[in-house]
Amino acid sequence: MARVLRSRFHLLARAALLQYPVLWWAGVRGRVPVHASVCTTGSRTPLIASPSGIGRSTLVAAEIEAGGVATGDNLAVTDGTTVWGLVEPVRMSGLAGRKMPHGRGEAPLAARSESLAPDAIVVMSRGDAHLAHMNGCSAETAARSLVTSTYMAGELRRYWAFAATLAAGTGAGPAHPPVADVAEHLGAALPCYALALGEARSPRLAELMKDVQVEGAWA
Repeated sequence: MARVLRSRFHLLARAALLQYPVLWWAGVRGRVPVHASVCTTGSRTPLIASPSGIGRSTLVAAEIEAGGVATGDNLAVTDGTTVWGLVEPVRMSGLAGRKMPHGRGEAPLAARSESLAPDAIVVMSRGDAHLAHMNGCSAETAARSLVTSTYMAGELRRYWAFAATLAAGTGAGPAHPPVADVAEHLGAALPCYALALGEARSPRLAELMKDVQVEGAWA
């Protein structure tokens, strides 16, 4: 299988030998895994939540190119205030590095920050309009998106059984990480936005976040 599906073998080996033990140890220290990225964009530091394949990596890459930093591409842990990124390569279409599934390539993250404290949540989706647009959204919508994208993530598909097995064998760490509780805390503590990408190339997130109304007040 390693010869026939080499790229998938690399992903599985990396997860089982490196990423899952790190995520579990973070859980012992009170942090939960999330499928999200946090980046700096102008004066803001949004946590960006979306299912795989929506375009989060492209959006984050644009902010890095403009001088920002990010916690990572896909995986992170959080205590509800700070987000620590998992060290991992970026996977995007058009990258010239190691070939991965779905026509993507791998390359190192250009500007990585070990941790960031988000000051907003951005929930991404694909819209049917020509141009991208952003509006405020409820804390419940933001928390639900963060939870669902985390449990839908292929990178974490096998993690929950891994964590439960280690918790049972060691008596340390939660049998199941409180992902929903932490997501609800983040949603209640931060302004929340819904970003619907359009058919045209999206502007930078820094531009989209300007003058967006959040629950009746301008952010």
